[in-house]
Amino acid sequence: MSEAPEVSAPRRPITRQATGTDTVTIACNLPQGVILQLYDVEETEAFLPNGRVIKENVCTLNTEAGQWHVRGVVNRSALAAVGAGDILPDDYRVVRGERPDTGYALTPGVPRDFWEEWLRRNEGSPLVRGKHIFAEGSEQRAVSHARELKELRSGFQGLDQGGDYRVPNGGRGVRKFDRSDNQAGPES
Repeated sequence: MSEAPEVSAPRRPITRQATGTDTVTIACNLPQGVILQLYDVEETEAFLPNGRVIKENVCTLNTEAGQWHVRGVVNRSALAAVGAGDILPDDYRVVRGERPDTGYALTPGVPRDFWEEWLRRNEGSPLVRGKHIFAEGSEQRAVSHARELKELRSGFQGLDQGGDYRVPNGGRGVRKFDRSDNQAGPES
């Protein structure tokens, strides 16, 4: 009987907060946050059976650069409802907006060179262009910038029952869930 293949853990887990002066504080308004990673892109040629040659880009995760979990705007009442209200880290900070699920969560201690390289590679991303994620050199400046943008919607908020911009016809027809919605009606 052959031996089972050896399973190895990932080389580098999500990186811990860095310390020092060359770090940035990242602000993110997505509810789930985002994991920032750098990839190395290599152009290769593939040969098809008919003789044609096609060029492809092959992306490989750059494990040496590390990866960073940027915190998201967590709905604390939703966590409490499922009994997980105490799972947030002690240094979890968020600048909340007036509407539910708006605002920015802050992630301090990300190395500046990592952020600048990620930003360079993703400058055309809707996350960056839409100001859903940004960084500042200090936590105070990140808080100030987040306060200016705290009402910006990410599009992941719950639907507004009084009328929502994401639903056709001005959101009319959006209503609270009723358990009877899941029951099959009488057959005719």
